[in-house]
Amino acid sequence: MREKARGHIVDAALADWVEDSSQTSGRITGTWGYYLTIKAMARIANLTGHQADANRYADLSHDIRNAFNTAFWNDSSHRYTDAGNNGTSNATQTAQELALDSGLVPEKHRQQVLNALVELTYDYPSRDGVGPHLSGGQIGLGPIVRALSAGGRDDVLWDALQQNDRPSYGYFVAPTVANPNGFTTIGEQWDHSDSKNHMILAQIDEWFHAGVVGIQPVALTNLSSTWENRLIFQPKLVGDLTSASGTYQMLQGEARCEWQSTAEGNFHLTVNVPANAEAEVRLPSVGKVNASRRARFVRVDSDYTIYAVPAGTHVFNNETAHAVGG
Repeated sequence: MREKARGHIVDAALADWVEDSSQTSGRITGTWGYYLTIKAMARIANLTGHQADANRYADLSHDIRNAFNTAFWNDSSHRYTDAGNNGTSNATQTAQELALDSGLVPEKHRQQVLNALVELTYDYPSRDGVGPHLSGGQIGLGPIVRALSAGGRDDVLWDALQQNDRPSYGYFVAPTVANPNGFTTIGEQWDHSDSKNHMILAQIDEWFHAGVVGIQPVALTNLSSTWENRLIFQPKLVGDLTSASGTYQMLQGEARCEWQSTAEGNFHLTVNVPANAEAEVRLPSVGKVNASRRARFVRVDSDYTIYAVPAGTHVFNNETAHAVGG
């Protein structure tokens, strides 16, 4: 990749493959991929004790990040475009979300880029109606899910899931002449063309597990972590959804999270942490929390009350600011 880079910018021919509008520059997706690759190499070198290589790759990743922002950031629109300060065209969802999700955005611009991503999602021109719609393809769809959720805008994802016109998941399941009962799988393209049994547009499933249900595995961070034994439980309450449940298979066993919410704002959460594992529970709350005996209070952070729990089953009850139907 270094041989293909010009001033640390890489042009990827396929850009954001199967993106609904096919407008995102391949230079944006290519440089994003180059940046992630070099960051991964720095981490691998660090974990395996090759500190000189780790430092070299870390320095290169900083150079790529600077080159990305110089080439694509537009100071007037506060968005990433295919021409940077030389134009405002093709400031796509994918351009904003790739930068947000990967850490390419300088901290001082993160809120501006998140706001731009929300606007682009609600303003995206559907074929039969109005937004919000997710337009990303194989490269961009996963990062938009993560970027919106990490930015506290799970409501945007929920609203996008209520749409039935292209591009949307509702469009996949809508009846057509060829498929009177709608798709029972995810197609390759938002317009129903090509393969009818693909997975490259199925990244919303990541949000169902890590966002709505709230099971988030904690990645390995250092050499002393011989396996993944920590979890975060952080359910996201959205729309008129009243309950959700799911599981995650760890090396230590099955982790489980299940929650219910009422119209009055009462919230009930049950989590199961397998043996030899531990977890952090983040409860959406505004009032008193009734927690399991072995749950240890850690802190209150924004709209969440946080507990640390060991292996076992733990039950929590509290009030939230999210009243179903409110």
